[in-house]
Amino acid sequence: MGDPLRDRQPVNNWPAESQVIEISEEVRGFDKLAAAVEDDLESLDEAELAEELRDCRVSGRIELRGLDTHGGRPGVTGHVEAEVPATCQRCLEPFRMEVVAELDYELVEASAVERETAAADGAPETWELEALAVRPIDIVDEALLMALPLVAKHQDTSDCVEIDAEAGGEEMTHPFASLRARMDEASKD
Repeated sequence: MGDPLRDRQPVNNWPAESQVIEISEEVRGFDKLAAAVEDDLESLDEAELAEELRDCRVSGRIELRGLDTHGGRPGVTGHVEAEVPATCQRCLEPFRMEVVAELDYELVEASAVERETAAADGAPETWELEALAVRPIDIVDEALLMALPLVAKHQDTSDCVEIDAEAGGEEMTHPFASLRARMDEASKD
């Protein structure tokens, strides 16, 4: 048997018992995630980008569920995380960003999905498939891509590099500080 993470197989053929897959792979093996990181770091030359991605890894554990005797749908549950290079949009400096995805999906063919107005709390999300044959790595890749923040930035503003005031810039974490000082000065008059 091949690689259970990369083998394309129909979800209806997954075993009824859960199959656990431990993941410890390079980010470059996740096409959509790697492309998003490359887009963010497009200012780097190819050698620098390759070096940045070389030591970035995706790790975690997923569990594949097949059809069960109680009428349950095939699904994927698990937790995956990656630390990827990014550019902070506050200070424009490179940093390592943690991306975490929790997976809890029922897999159904897109043509068979019945639209429901409200999903029950705690119920797995429905993941629509174009074809019933999938590679689990593609589901993980898509989940990590969806977990990327819209704006990459340091979690803690104190991690942002401040622009040197002597160079004509202002402190990045307080862009309206000079306006506040002028307003305070005007209210004293």
